[in-house]
Amino acid sequence: MYRKGPLSALNISPSLSAQGGGASVPTEFTTPAEVTVAAVAEIIEKMKGSLGNLGRTLDLLGEQGVKTSQARGDDEVALQIISVRKQMESADAKQEAQISDVEDLLQKVLQQDVLNHLTTLIENGILEEIDTIVQTEVAAEIPQIIPQHLQDELRKHKNELEKVQRDLFNSESRRANFALRSHRLHEKVHPLYNTNGSISECFPSTLGEMFAISAETAKRLLREYGLEGSSESHEKNINTFLLFCGLQYQLTVSKESGVLLPSRIHPEGSSNGGQD
Repeated sequence: MYRKGPLSALNISPSLSAQGGGASVPTEFTTPAEVTVAAVAEIIEKMKGSLGNLGRTLDLLGEQGVKTSQARGDDEVALQIISVRKQMESADAKQEAQISDVEDLLQKVLQQDVLNHLTTLIENGILEEIDTIVQTEVAAEIPQIIPQHLQDELRKHKNELEKVQRDLFNSESRRANFALRSHRLHEKVHPLYNTNGSISECFPSTLGEMFAISAETAKRLLREYGLEGSSESHEKNINTFLLFCGLQYQLTVSKESGVLLPSRIHPEGSSNGGQD
């Protein structure tokens, strides 16, 4: 019988009985919780003992058969052999069924109880806590293993590498932005990292949004990206940011409508990608 519970031990209570020379095999199994190597080993040892008893029984039957055949007729011996064979087949069938029960039991425990146990651990956040504990312990041991000056040097190289990666990303973004055309306002603008290694939350997502930046947003973008030249001129602030992003357009005031309109600042075919 399979009883589901926390995975702590596999107790198998054998009720042993089999025909053929006193061979004994387990017939009932209970599992309160979790499988242990010792419990499985115990099952295997009992099965080995059962098979050993069966082998000794067969040897004894063989010896008795020889003695009986010498003392009695062949017909009586044949009947006894048939009887013994039936008993052996019955015992074999019982043992195979019991082995199958053990395999099914182990399969259920391993697949169901272990999975349920791990799911509980994950839901309770225990695995995350273990990760935090490991990180804390590692951080506490590092100063004893790596001298402080080497840690400082490693941190410096890491910061330099991150800066190079940001600069490379920004350079590629400017190159892509240079190819954007003002008549396709829906095209995506490639974002850039600021000096803090992040992308501003108000960075425009399309070319149309870039040309329509509000006065306050323009000042915020210049501030977050560390750009000098922020002024009270809305037009100037937007144009400064457009150049920083690698766009080949500047906004100018239309004489007819007084609205800021984009005008191209590089001739057709120029490969200047803007600021790198």
